[in-house]
Amino acid sequence: MGRLKSSRRHGIPVGALMSGGRRHLRRANRAGDVSALPESPRHRQWREARDLAAREIERMREVVHVGLDETVLLLDAHTAGSSDAWFELSDRLRCAV
Repeated sequence: MGRLKSSRRHGIPVGALMSGGRRHLRRANRAGDVSALPESPRHRQWREARDLAAREIERMREVVHVGLDETVLLLDAHTAGSSDAWFELSDRLRCAV
């Protein structure tokens, strides 16, 4: 009896354990003959993207806080600030985030 079955999911080749493969894996597990599997490329990409997002969220928060502080200063200015100041602030925020 076979241990693996090949098929396609959304056009991508995938494999699955058949009952013979599950029995073989259980026996190998009990005997301590199974080592850890390497991380899949998809999981590595997901983990790296998540790590990057966690680092970037703090930077983005700081940029937004500074931008909000500057916005309040422009709003509180007696002249309400020049249009150049508003455009410069919006450009900086757009580029930073």
